[in-house]
Amino acid sequence: MGRILSSIGIGAATVDTVLPTPELHPGDTVRVDVELTGGDAAQEIEGIDFVLEARVESGGEHVLAETEVERSVSLSPGEERTIPVDVDVPLWTPVSTDGVSVWLETRLEIDWARDPTDEDEVDVVPDEFVSALFEAIDDLGFALRETDVVEVPHVDDRPIAQRFH
Repeated sequence: MGRILSSIGIGAATVDTVLPTPELHPGDTVRVDVELTGGDAAQEIEGIDFVLEARVESGGEHVLAETEVERSVSLSPGEERTIPVDVDVPLWTPVSTDGVSVWLETRLEIDWARDPTDEDEVDVVPDEFVSALFEAIDDLGFALRETDVVEVPHVDDRPIAQRFH
């Protein structure tokens, strides 16, 4: 009976991704700890997926990067396990502003189950070049009014770019 309930999400395994810091920098690789907790029945996790996404206040979501961990994990009822995983933050990841938010979603792949997920909002801080740009804009007396994210499939391998107004 426990397996049937787990398949619809009742008493199923849970996941919590712990980041070393809530701040990320474009171009970094961050090591996260994936904390797994077994549910009421034994379950086999076929893989762990990470999706770094950006949401624009004006509407729309953009997938920035996807990381798959092809690691099979068997969890006994109530068992706790931590798995360290490296997640890449692409160079084109938009900076977190009032109009743009970025988060890391973790999904467990479990056959015949409602897969558990975890979402962690992150603060993407500008690198030294973008910081210098912001300082120069401020020194010139300009103020940032809004930001958005636009698709730019024709620019290198970057699917999106952040636009500042």
